[in-house]
Amino acid sequence: MKKHILIAALLLAAVTGFSNIAPAQQPAPQSTEVQLTPDLELVTASIAHELWQKPESERAVIFDPAGRHQLREPGFAYPGFIVARIDYSDYGLLQEDRTAIMARGAMQFQDEYQRAASVAFMAKYRVSDDGEITILDSLAEPYSPPNPRVGVIFVDRETVKNAGQGIYDSWEKLFTFAVNNAVGRGETSKRPNYYYVFVFCLDRIAPDAKLDVIASRKQDEKRPTKSIADTDYLDYQGYRVGVAGGKMTLESSKNVFYINIYYTPGSDVPQDKRAKKLVGQFGNK
Repeated sequence: MKKHILIAALLLAAVTGFSNIAPAQQPAPQSTEVQLTPDLELVTASIAHELWQKPESERAVIFDPAGRHQLREPGFAYPGFIVARIDYSDYGLLQEDRTAIMARGAMQFQDEYQRAASVAFMAKYRVSDDGEITILDSLAEPYSPPNPRVGVIFVDRETVKNAGQGIYDSWEKLFTFAVNNAVGRGETSKRPNYYYVFVFCLDRIAPDAKLDVIASRKQDEKRPTKSIADTDYLDYQGYRVGVAGGKMTLESSKNVFYINIYYTPGSDVPQDKRAKKLVGQFGNK
C-alpha cells in the first residue's frame, strides 16, 4: 500500500494534467559550502531528534539546561517524516567566544506521500577536550517554500457521497481515497458530469498563509469572488486541501474552464515577498 501511494503521488501530474508536482524545493535560507565535521553531524542529528520529539540519549550530546532551547513544535512531531535534505548557511567559531561554535541551516523533512516540511535551525555549542558536545542554545522555526507544490484530483460525486465523512478524518486518508478513485483524462465522456475537485498542497505552509482555489472560465482568474464554484478549505496541521464540486466536462473545447490555484505567503515570509502568486492550474481544453 505504501508503495502504491508513493507512486500515485509521483504520477499525480500525469493523472490530472498538472505540471507542478515536482521534488520538494530547496530550503529558503541561502546555503553555503560547509565541511560536515563529526560534531556538526551529531548536533544536527540531535536537533532532528528533538523535532521528532524522540531524543537519543546514547548520543554524546547534551542540551545545556541553562540555555535557551526552542525546538519542539507543540502538536506536531513530524510523524512519518525523514530528513531528506540539509543545507547549512553558517558554521564557525563565535567572534565573542572562540570556544563556542555557531551553526545555522535548514532541514527538509519528507514523508511517503512526498509531503515536505521545512525548518530553519540554529545551534550554538561547545566541544570539550574529551569530545563531549554541549548545545548551549538552539532554535528551530518552520518556514514555507516560495512556491508550494499542489495537485488536483477529480472524483465522481457519487463515489465521494458513498464514501461518507470518514474520508476527511486525516490528510492521509483523504489523499489515499482521492488517488484511488481519481478520474483521469480519457476516462470521461464528452458530456458534463458531477465531480468533486480535491486540491492538495504537498508542502506545509504557515497558519496565516492563504490557498485560493478559483474555478473560472477565465485563465489566471485570481479573484475568489469570481469563482464559479464554492470551495471549502481544510487544514491538516499546515497541509491545506481545497474541496470544490460542480457539473463539468473534464475534456472539452467548448465548455472550457480552469482551476486556478493561488498562494499568498504568511508571516513566516518577509512582508515584501507576500505577493499572491499562481502555483498551479488545470484546464479542460
